[in-house]
Amino acid sequence: MEIISDCNLSCKYCYNAQSHNQSIISITNFKKAVNIFIKAGIKQLSISGGDPLLHPNLIEMVEYAHKKGLVVHLCTNGYILDDNTAKKLASVGLSQIQINIDSHMPSIHDKLRGKAHAFKKATEAINLCKKYKITTVVVTVVTKSNIDDLIDISILAHDVLKADRYRVIDYISNGLNTKLDISVDDYLNATSEVINHSIKNFKTKNVISYEPLFNQNSDNFFHIPCPISKSYAINIKPNGDVVFCACNSKLTKPLFNIFTADNIEKSHKQSVRNLKFTKSNCPARDYKNNHIKNIIL
Repeated sequence: MEIISDCNLSCKYCYNAQSHNQSIISITNFKKAVNIFIKAGIKQLSISGGDPLLHPNLIEMVEYAHKKGLVVHLCTNGYILDDNTAKKLASVGLSQIQINIDSHMPSIHDKLRGKAHAFKKATEAINLCKKYKITTVVVTVVTKSNIDDLIDISILAHDVLKADRYRVIDYISNGLNTKLDISVDDYLNATSEVINHSIKNFKTKNVISYEPLFNQNSDNFFHIPCPISKSYAINIKPNGDVVFCACNSKLTKPLFNIFTADNIEKSHKQSVRNLKFTKSNCPARDYKNNHIKNIIL
């Protein structure tokens, strides 16, 4: 759930860049949303933005959701995370935090994130979360700028930052920076290389993929279908609008609103069934169904 659309970075690849305005959910509506989630049987809440650390009520939100029984995760760039905030987040029940590291080289990371010292701030934030025993996830958005460096980034995450998990995410072109675009084939090859390296060198026991494009035959590999298409997860904007795919601006027309729907589970399943896909709505769908080679993510 996006609790705020504003962000303090200007990432070159951001799928949400055109939505960085002043949209923000109030603490009252957030609590209403959590109560709706509980009623619907939802077990986990991932709080995102924009950058959720900019929301003035973040600590209260995490605490409320945790006390209601939700597992609470946070997705942030970590730029303004300080010791006091990390300590508070841990004390009110935050179980996991996800922070981007888009290069093992600070200059490349900062360039991709659009702000000086972004790498320093991100690594410091990860160290703070480790200090307070919050599960840390390092994530890399794969672009042309870092596709050849994924193994080096994974080494940084594993050996230096001691992250609990490492993720790679396919870059969905936002049409604003086509120089970052990569093909599906290049993405799949790079992902395979970093997985094989992790299994061999880090003794990784489990590799879990929610990636509709990626399925690997391995005892270590577990593939889960796209959670959005199966209605296992929903993406919610600060105003309560539900969009099909948070990563693809071509599919962000609201499906329904959680504050007006009678039953969000039924509304989501019905909306997904009725969704009309066209070519390039979803690159993964195009690749799988039509065997289009070198399609651009």
